[in-house]
Amino acid sequence: MGCQANATGSGSPQTKLGYVTAMDAYPHHFEAQITHHDVGAKRYAYTVLYVPGEILAKLPSGRNRAVGEINDHPFAGALHPSPLGHYLLLSKALLRDLEVGLGDWCCVRFALDDPNGVETPLALRDALSEDEGLRALWEAQSPGKQRGLAHLVETAKTPQTQAKRVATVRGTLEGRLDRRGKPVG
Repeated sequence: MGCQANATGSGSPQTKLGYVTAMDAYPHHFEAQITHHDVGAKRYAYTVLYVPGEILAKLPSGRNRAVGEINDHPFAGALHPSPLGHYLLLSKALLRDLEVGLGDWCCVRFALDDPNGVETPLALRDALSEDEGLRALWEAQSPGKQRGLAHLVETAKTPQTQAKRVATVRGTLEGRLDRRGKPVG
């Protein structure tokens, strides 16, 4: 396949704190085969790309997030640790967009992204700017929790569903609702 570094990429890397620049767009690159990562006595299986050890050896220890391209398609996500090595988690939507599946080989190019960065959807950003109490609850959450709640809102397909999910985020932060919008306790 010949996976090479690409200074420009087919898309431009987007980060908030300048972790990626045009000069060093994707300094890390590798080829990997899509496989399953079994979790919990094989009750769950994530679809993943394992990052080769020689790439991991070049990265700082600790939490790492990446922004880049898989087969020239933009992606952003965490490098998840496991006993078998670190991996990139591939969603069903990403697999569909890439038109790939288990056993297929992919070319991955990436750069490190801000591990604390959170992209907040407009509907949630508006709610946070209008309510100081909600914003204080939001800011008290870890970046990972914020990303999960932001994802909940971002994946809504209609404005009505987005509004319902913003209300769910509010209830979750206030401790009244779980992430599915069900009452706690």
